[in-house]
Amino acid sequence: MNRRLTSTLLMLGLAAAQLAPAQSTASKPGNPVQFTRDTQEVLGLFEGHVDLIGDYFGPLDFQRGLLNLTQGKSITVRVLTNAATAPNMKPLKAAGARVGVVPADFSRGAAGLMIVHGKAVVYPLKSGGYNVIRDVKVVQGIAQSMEPYWRVASSY
Repeated sequence: MNRRLTSTLLMLGLAAAQLAPAQSTASKPGNPVQFTRDTQEVLGLFEGHVDLIGDYFGPLDFQRGLLNLTQGKSITVRVLTNAATAPNMKPLKAAGARVGVVPADFSRGAAGLMIVHGKAVVYPLKSGGYNVIRDVKVVQGIAQSMEPYWRVASSY
């Protein structure tokens, strides 16, 4: 896959992260996105297989919680990022995470998403808080749309 195509497709996959946060934690009818600022609520969603895609995965306290879950083997993590960010994933890799690298620029628009397979997709917002999608069909669709990138990613 060429560099431009990879960046374009990744941006399409991450576009939902740019959704404006809802006014409350309750989603509106027809809108599968819920907004929360509660880091512990979001960490509570994490179990089983988790994919981190991009280069921003929330504030430091969230990252520590994610690392603790990985080290405790509560979750199995795959990370898909770019070459510039891959060195920052060394603690996760040391805890057993698989780290893949793709030629992508995550600095434009959406910066990252986290897929909790079968349960939720979490978009950490640089402005604070998280957009969370819990609709199983939407979660499955997003997870499936990202699978081709794992096949072309090089290991870090």
